[in-house]
Amino acid sequence: MNRSLHGLSVAVLSSLLGFAGPSLATSDAAEAAIERAEARYEAAKEACEPLRGNEQDVCEEKAKAEYEKAKADIEARDKGTAGAQRGADADKAKADYDLAMEKCESLKGQQHDACEAEAKAVYERARVNARR
Repeated sequence: MNRSLHGLSVAVLSSLLGFAGPSLATSDAAEAAIERAEARYEAAKEACEPLRGNEQDVCEEKAKAEYEKAKADIEARDKGTAGAQRGADADKAKADYDLAMEKCESLKGQQHDACEAEAKAVYERARVNARR
């Protein structure tokens, strides 16, 4: 009895490990890719340090957007589902929107308002497309 229980436990454990093995490897690969994206993000932010004012803000927001978009793609590939890809598309649209809004900050008056309106319209179109 004890021997058959041990055999069953080994069989169950082996099947679980076999099932979890590839998933863990993919997650490890995704984690490594995210770490590389983080390193690129930090380097890009450092490159923005000599800049000042809105130019620096835009540079930093661009670095952040590139990181967020890379991370969204990595996570979507790791999950491998259509829903994950839609989520990534929505995250990338938000990153682009935040960057566009930061670029609008240097403008004044009607140009500023038009810039923000365009950024919002592009973002809304991208969000709708991401849901499909």
